[in-house]
Amino acid sequence: MVTVLFTFGILVGTALTSDEFTSVGGEWLTTISGKEHGTALLNFSVPISGFSMVTGTGFIEGTGGFFYVLEDPAQLLTIESDGNIVGDIGIKDSEGSLLGTLSITRGKTKYSFTRLLMNGTFTEVGGSPEKVNLKGIRLTDPPALEGNTFTGEISGGGLKSKFFPLTIIENEDLEGFPFLSMIGIGSVKIDGVETVSVGISSEFIVDGEGRVLGDFNSSVLGSGELKGSLKPGDEGPVLNFKVHTSEPESRSFTIRAELNAAVGAKLVVTPATNPVDFGETPKGTPKNQVFILTNTGGESLSGEASLEGANAGEFSILSGSPYDISPTKTATVTVEFKAQNTGTFYAQIRFTGDVDGDLIINISATANP
Repeated sequence: MVTVLFTFGILVGTALTSDEFTSVGGEWLTTISGKEHGTALLNFSVPISGFSMVTGTGFIEGTGGFFYVLEDPAQLLTIESDGNIVGDIGIKDSEGSLLGTLSITRGKTKYSFTRLLMNGTFTEVGGSPEKVNLKGIRLTDPPALEGNTFTGEISGGGLKSKFFPLTIIENEDLEGFPFLSMIGIGSVKIDGVETVSVGISSEFIVDGEGRVLGDFNSSVLGSGELKGSLKPGDEGPVLNFKVHTSEPESRSFTIRAELNAAVGAKLVVTPATNPVDFGETPKGTPKNQVFILTNTGGESLSGEASLEGANAGEFSILSGSPYDISPTKTATVTVEFKAQNTGTFYAQIRFTGDVDGDLIINISATANP
């Protein structure tokens, strides 16, 4: 299992010596406060001719997603003769649309370039300037959280689950701490109705004090924002999240989870509805379904996918089997449906490699005239 580190305050790595940095250049784990609250990882270039180029990614509460510093044109801050930092930083959403401008009116570094303090305003597109404060810290030896599994409790908003499995995995788009992803699939009582195979996912950012901001997605529970904390406990990290979804309906609920003991190879397969319906296609015309396999355990996972059941001959494994998956990593298996006769066909896919035994996924598909 991946080692969990909690040093230098809550989540930040080892303390820094005064001679490690000679300028504002480098990465800053930055907390944004004021009317707008958020967290970002900002990267300053080593100043040249009084300018430092800024890149980075973060999350501002209430915006529903991550923001990205504009790259074209390059965003430059001025380093004045007294060390004061000023200038404008444009930010965009994941689709490339401009969200607004962060205007720095005064900024400085402290303690031999290990602390960054900046004041200014954030002006959302079509809005008025709002005061913001930014505090940045250096990050070294960040906590290794990927691959850790948790047992969670979900409560509130008509939801209840006492044993919901969760796993922290590597964020494939924003690699490395402070960006993390969380996945889970389990049973939830929704408005009093027991519902199985409820899948959830989240991408989030963690600041230097363990505060968490990110998105939340579930085809069953809805989509929205997640915020809370990821902090050390007696047996390892503890997750405390508040989730608010607005689509397809409004719900507010909490997720609390504690670290599980180390385990071997653990396999999570999505989709995992019962059954996974490939949909309809004309007879003789193939239709494919891709299954995503994630190793949520602490050891490498090796296995294969095979088909069984009365109509197994109408399906075939196109690619991805056998598979070898390192902890926290994913792989894909593609299954093809192609029937020469009309009707609805049923089969099962057996996935091997999980430490606790094989996973069986029921599948169905329909061939039309």
